[in-house]
Amino acid sequence: MSLADWLANRRIVSHEPSREEIADLFAVVDRDLADAGVEGLSPDWRLGISHNAALQLATLALAAEGYRPGRERAHERAILSLRDTVGVPAKTVDLLDASSCS
Repeated sequence: MSLADWLANRRIVSHEPSREEIADLFAVVDRDLADAGVEGLSPDWRLGISHNAALQLATLALAAEGYRPGRERAHERAILSLRDTVGVPAKTVDLLDASSCS
């Protein structure tokens, strides 16, 4: 399903992000990647922090295309959109999506 199909089905909505919004998303990604590298954290916690960084990047990529996720299942839709926004292989997207369910 394409982003146009998602828009028609209201899985995503049109959105024009501000420079500040984009900068804020990048700041969260930078923070999370730094935090995930802190020694002494459990592997599960590192994965959770890293997954949040991936989620923020997915949201950023969707915003760069002029959209944001709809209200329902926003995290899932942001991750799944990576196939269409930046061409992440389906297998990788499926792994990211599965880790958000655990």
